[in-house]
Amino acid sequence: MVDGRDEDLARVRAPAEAAARGRGGALLVHGRPGPGRAALLDAAAAVPGVRALRTAAPDPAAPPFAALAPVLTALAGARDRLPASQARALAVGTDAGRLAAGAALRALLGAAAADGPLLVVADGLDRLDAASRDALLFVARRPPAGVGLLLGAGRPGAAPGIAALAAGAPDVAAAAPAARRALVAAAALEDATVGRLLAALAAQGLDAAALDEAERAGWLRIDGERVAFAHPRVRAAVDRAAGADERAAAHRALAATAPD
Repeated sequence: MVDGRDEDLARVRAPAEAAARGRGGALLVHGRPGPGRAALLDAAAAVPGVRALRTAAPDPAAPPFAALAPVLTALAGARDRLPASQARALAVGTDAGRLAAGAALRALLGAAAADGPLLVVADGLDRLDAASRDALLFVARRPPAGVGLLLGAGRPGAAPGIAALAAGAPDVAAAAPAARRALVAAAALEDATVGRLLAALAAQGLDAAALDEAERAGWLRIDGERVAFAHPRVRAAVDRAAGADERAAAHRALAATAPD
């Protein structure tokens, strides 16, 4: 049986492997900055036959395209093959507009991939300068052939529309008290539903905002009436972090509001 770690490694390597096969791919790896997230990004950057390029360290106050400067420098030869207007749109310090800059970056990466498959690794996506972040998201939603993009961020909503993977052990202790109660109640149920959780939360003096907060933070996924943890690690982290009093309160609330 393949364990969670092997599954994560397979998924995180997928964009680079797609590029190696002449296709395009993108993935967001989200979680707290640290060894877990970094290890997954490093594993993807080591796929044989794929040239990995990394963006600069995150700095939201940096000028436009500062984060992409190492990529632009490494691909200077391909940049020279672009139309002059697209080359100008990618100049550090230039704000050519989101669509024009995104299209120019896509053209640059596509031209460079003609010389061999590429993987662009952008960790700290949510803290890059806005121009670099927007251009990377533009390309990630429509990657050219031979190009993979691997984006790292602290939250799952940092790259809407991009496939995502949770990395590292989630810090349940950092969850707000109301959201934490929703998580503990969900962990106590085999098959959690919105109705069961809302009733259990109401029995503890909480309303739907607690469940909404847990979903917005990326801990839970709600699909119709069904509620599931965003990743098995989240449930495991809740099980480890919940104290006896929290568990007892959740079980009392669930028992008091259980259907006949």
